[in-house]
Amino acid sequence: MSGIFISYRRQDSAGWVGRLTDSLKENFGEDQIFMDIEAIEAGVDFVESINKAVGSCQVLLAIIGPRWLSVTDQSGRRRLDNPEDFIHLEIAAALQRNVRVIPVLVGGAEIPASDQLPDDLKPLARRQAHEISDTRWEYDSEQLVKLLEKALGRKSKKKSAAESGAFQSAVLPPSQKGVSVKASIGLVLSLFVFLFLLSGDPMDTNTAVGAIMFLLTALVLGIIAFYDVKLNKVRGKVLAIGSIALAVILCFVVFGRFSSHTPAQQGDLPSDTSAAIAQVAPSTVDPSDQQPAAQPEYRSTAPARVVNITGSWQDAEGGILYFQQEGNTFVLSGTDDNGIEMHGNGFIDQQIVTFDIGANGYTLGRAQMILSDNRREMRGTLYVPLTGASESLVLRKQ
Repeated sequence: MSGIFISYRRQDSAGWVGRLTDSLKENFGEDQIFMDIEAIEAGVDFVESINKAVGSCQVLLAIIGPRWLSVTDQSGRRRLDNPEDFIHLEIAAALQRNVRVIPVLVGGAEIPASDQLPDDLKPLARRQAHEISDTRWEYDSEQLVKLLEKALGRKSKKKSAAESGAFQSAVLPPSQKGVSVKASIGLVLSLFVFLFLLSGDPMDTNTAVGAIMFLLTALVLGIIAFYDVKLNKVRGKVLAIGSIALAVILCFVVFGRFSSHTPAQQGDLPSDTSAAIAQVAPSTVDPSDQQPAAQPEYRSTAPARVVNITGSWQDAEGGILYFQQEGNTFVLSGTDDNGIEMHGNGFIDQQIVTFDIGANGYTLGRAQMILSDNRREMRGTLYVPLTGASESLVLRKQ
């Protein structure tokens, strides 16, 4: 026996009904919901099945969407005016059998006036409707569930399960409750850091950050576990407190170990380094007697040669860029394969060419290229900030 009959027109409200049905099945069970599409077996007379189902249900939900009144058949006649229309049959059967009919309004629909309904459906206009809005679907659905609980005279499965769980949590003896998994995990994380500290391995920045993250996780888990124990959900108060305490203590130990890891002092430096420092240490000679120290002059034994890339370069799609170089900087101009004018500027450092390129006054991307040894080809990557994408780029000198 189905408790809730859902009457709806697919052309009008199928999407809303599917979502609502899932919620009702979750709350009252699949066997308590009757829908024309899902519940009628093949070969069974549809009209007889509807009359039987409507007569046995306790509540009929008449789902009314924006087109519920106006849907027509192939001849242009309004379907609701047809006495053999399935929606007409469902609601009329429920009204005749004094089954509680609840109009459910979706998609901004309104309850129809009596003069818009056939004679045997006019009582529907006097039924108090329940609206489910798209903007507050969850709340309106929960209110409908509460309304159905009263109409059916029983609580929903979700509410019963929640109350049962709360009751068991309140009455279950501590000896039958499990030990807090959160506290156990937090203690394991803290012990892992503790074993690392015992190993005496060096504490660099990355290691210290990792250890602190482990300990903060353990601390949070310990605090949550402590409140779970306070709420009588689990056992393990000592375990939770121990996890919190160990995490806090080890945090201070990690900070202390890391802060003590400082560079060597001058006295610990090798003798040749100390000697070099002594040579440049301030003397006790009167500053007025000192001559300005000569600044060292650095000369490159093999001065770098600036590579000139002035000329026309073509990409794989046929776009042409003209580079005009001066020193190690250059400007460029040209067109892409679609004929759009391009412009930009950049610099060259040995064989590394970097430039920004744009169009219509906007920078489109930045390219970083490596010039081939024969100075006839550049290969690299073009990064486009607008999309965050990078693509390969090849330019060949013409």
